[in-house]
Parts: sequence; structure tokens; C-alpha cells
Amino acid sequence: MPPAPPGSRPDLSGLSCHFEEIPETRGLILSLLVMPVPDYIRSDVNAAIEAIVRLA
Repeated sequence: MPPAPPGSRPDLSGLSCHFEEIPETRGLILSLLVMPVPDYIRSDVNAAIEAIVRLA
């Protein structure tokens, strides 16, 4: 999937969350959906997720 143009917003219609609302404590709650490409290397995906968590 090609990157979206700068400043564009994703169409999230049709998505839902059935969990209870979690109050923010630091000003922002971020949800990140990660979908590996076909034939992904598990260690690469895990490393990418760990790097994102460290940044957050």
C-alpha cells in the first residue's frame, strides 16, 4: 500500500472497539495497527514493534 499524501486522514469508518474507554493520563492515547506483509520475517516485525514501543 503506498503512503498517504501528507496531511491526509485515514478512513476509519467500519472500525469499532468493544473495550471500555481508557482515560488518558499524559494527554494522548495512541492505537497502532501493524499488519506484516506476506512472507514477513517474524524477528524483523518484532524488532520494529519493539522500536515503536521504545519511542512511545
